[in-house]
Amino acid sequence: MPEHIPENRSRLNLAAKRALKKLGQVPDPTSLYCLQLAEWALDNRFEHQDSRLRSSLESLQGWSPEKVERFLEHGPNGEKQDPVPSRVLRQPEELADQLLLALHDSLPRLIPGYLKSPA
Repeated sequence: MPEHIPENRSRLNLAAKRALKKLGQVPDPTSLYCLQLAEWALDNRFEHQDSRLRSSLESLQGWSPEKVERFLEHGPNGEKQDPVPSRVLRQPEELADQLLLALHDSLPRLIPGYLKSPA
């Protein structure tokens, strides 16, 4: 089946698609698989969370896929990086956790003071 979003053909998104299936989810081809998996992690793997992480993840859903990929593929100082280690691409839960952590680590670029505790 062809992907609706070209970015879903990337190594990371294809791994996220496989992970979603292994986790019993139905991947939505109209949305980035990596964001779907990060949302799954937020819903299923983390009990205590900063509400800014969820709202930021929801905001990313409204971005263009290209912009999301650029955001996730650059570190806090703008350096190019893999959002998750290659070793976790075939481990569904670990991949989900790493995607969510990558998002968390990137948020200070969008939300000044993000890593500080919310008031």
